[in-house]
Parts: sequence; structure tokens; C-alpha cells
Amino acid sequence: LIVVYFIYLMVTRRALDIFNCNPVDPPDGYTYTEFTSIDCEGGICRCDDPQELQAQLKPWAILGLIVYSIGFPIYVITLTWFYRVQMKLDQLLRAHDLGETRAEAIEQIDIMPRTCRSRTKATYEIRKKYHKLYYHFKPGKVYWMIAILVRKFGIALFSLLFRRNVSFMLSCVLLLLFMCYVLQVKHRPYMSSVEKQAVKEAHRLKAHEAELMLNESSVDQISKDLYMHLQMNNGIKVLQDNLDRKKNKKRNVVVRSLSFASKQMNKGQDIKDYYFDYNTVEQVLIACSIFLSLIAIMFESGQFYRINPVSGLEELNPDPSAQSFYTAVLIFGAIVLIGSLVYYMVVFMAE
Repeated sequence: LIVVYFIYLMVTRRALDIFNCNPVDPPDGYTYTEFTSIDCEGGICRCDDPQELQAQLKPWAILGLIVYSIGFPIYVITLTWFYRVQMKLDQLLRAHDLGETRAEAIEQIDIMPRTCRSRTKATYEIRKKYHKLYYHFKPGKVYWMIAILVRKFGIALFSLLFRRNVSFMLSCVLLLLFMCYVLQVKHRPYMSSVEKQAVKEAHRLKAHEAELMLNESSVDQISKDLYMHLQMNNGIKVLQDNLDRKKNKKRNVVVRSLSFASKQMNKGQDIKDYYFDYNTVEQVLIACSIFLSLIAIMFESGQFYRINPVSGLEELNPDPSAQSFYTAVLIFGAIVLIGSLVYYMVVFMAE
């Protein structure tokens, strides 16, 4: 996933960079690109000149934008919409520590058919093919990969379209990150190991509520989401009962000693400790990004610099109070940047 995110960001940035031309017309009537190349005269590439590199790269940039920057998110949206019920069911199985093998998966289940959705309900095939798109997220948030791609596309777009006005670019990025932070806090989409019990409990409550409503009214009067949870809960119960019967048959062994009995009791038990909630990790990292954007806006505000009257160049303000504030902001920025990297590595190693 990290490789996919990186390639998506780089392809989008490079494709948009090819179309980003200087709007100020030079004396020869051409506009010029922001990037430079040794293949261009003087290293500066003219826009829309058939003999120049920019015009030669434009078809490939269009292809990259259509196929990868736009096509890949549309492909993810289509898959998520078409297999949403199976993905949700598979995440419920994951919360119950099931679905890793075909014997622990659901091959067929009676669920009310939905418009433009897949009719098959085999979860094992969906997990093997598409689990990278949704396995991090809760059953009701299997679409959250789309939100991540939109965030990355927005940052790449702002960083290229508004690069001439860095303060405005950083403000747009800050606005986008703030919106992402609010959505993250509101939805908490990640299903980390410490939240599996809460996911199972919420699922059981919805199934129980649907069961109570079904005793008092017809199926048409029950919410489709609640009724789907009831049907999924019945399918998971049937699967668990079948697995328990198979395990009970394998337990009919002769106990030779106390050590042998202890091994049989502990067999199959995989005890793990998890210390981090992925939703908290995401909130901390987005908050660090927001803080770093604010620090960058401070540096671009001109508060710490002045124009040298002799050389005409920009230099650090010699005022002691300005320099002290500059040093403090720089230290805070370094602490946040290095601290976020260390925090992520600790989470990675612990999990």
C-alpha cells in the first residue's frame, strides 16, 4: 500500500507538472514550464512547442492522469460499490478471527439483493483478490480507501497549481488536512486489533435490534442495514457452529500425561497483545501534518525576514525578539517532525 500511495502521488504530481505553464508571456510569445531539462534550449522548456519536451510529454501526461490519477480511484470506487456487502461480511468475519481459509469463510448466505451489487456472497475469493482495499477498515467503512486517495490527489493538486504563491498553497493544504482530521475523528474508520471486540458488539446489537423489530413488524418496515446485519449474524453463527463441531471431533484424544493435556488445551491459542489504536495513530499523524503546515505558513509570512537595503536580498531579521521566536518555532517544528517519524516507527515495530 505504501508503494501504491507513493506511485499514485508521484504520477499525479509529474503529470500535472507538465501542464503547469508560466502564465506570463515572454517576448517570443511562448509560455514556459516550471520544470527544466537538458533536452530543452538553455534548460528551459517552452509550452505547446512541437519541438520541445513539454509537447512530447503531454500525451503521456494525459494518459497517466486518465489511467492512474483518475482511473485508479474510479476502479476502486466501482469495486467497493459492487462488492460492498461481501467486503462488509468479510470484515465481520475478520473481527471474529475467521475467513483466513476457505473452510472458515462463508460461501453462500441469504442476503436481500441490492441494486447494482454482486449476487455471489463468497467471502474467501473477495478476500484473496481485493483485501488490500479494505482490510484496515471497519465493516461499515470499507470505502475509506477512496477518502485516502482523494486526500493524496488534493495535496498533489494544490502543491502544483499554487506553487507560485506558497502561502496560499499551504493554506489550501491546511484546509484539506483539517477536513480530513474532522472526518477521521467523526468516523474512526480503522478496525485495529484493539477495536475488534467493539465491532463485534455493535454488530450483535444491530442484529438483535433487527430481530426485535422483525417480531413486531414486517421485513419491509425494517431498515435494510439492520436486516442485513441480522442475516450476516445468522450466517456467522452457522459457520461458527460448524467449526465448533469439527473441533470437538478432533478433541477426542487419549490423555497420556499432564503435560500432554496442557499442550492440547493451549493448542491453537494465539495470545497477542496490541497497544495501539490505528485511529489514534492516524489522528496524531494528521495533527502533526497540520502543525507543520502552520509552521510553514509562519515562515512564509515574512515575520522573520527583511530585505537588506544594501544587497537587496532577503535575510533573517537581526531583531533579538524575532530571532528568538524564529528559533523557538524551528525547534518546535523539528520536534514534531522527528517525533512523528519516531512515533510511526514505534507503532510499526510494536504491531
